[in-house]
Amino acid sequence: MALIKACSTSDVSKSGLKFVKVADKELVIANVNGKFYAMDNWCTHEQGNLSEGQLSKTVLTCPEHGAQFDVTSGRVLAGPDGEAPGETPMARVHRVEVQGSNIMVDVD
Repeated sequence: MALIKACSTSDVSKSGLKFVKVADKELVIANVNGKFYAMDNWCTHEQGNLSEGQLSKTVLTCPEHGAQFDVTSGRVLAGPDGEAPGETPMARVHRVEVQGSNIMVDVD
């Protein structure tokens, strides 16, 4: 599918997160040292709002129950409430391309 503008690079602070809606999909954009990543915004455990979570390097921690996801791959690094990572489904990531000052996302 074609790339669609999600937001501007200036909208997402360094080590920051931003909620965006692109083509009816709700995503969180993460800025990791100037490199941008996009994944579905809602935690795969119990739909916590990931854009309100904490980002440390590439690790996004859900604000609801503490599940941790790698924003580069969607891989679960820690399950909620101390559960094993294998109990929680991976988060869906989306291809990101920066064009000028625009963050473009493939939401296929």
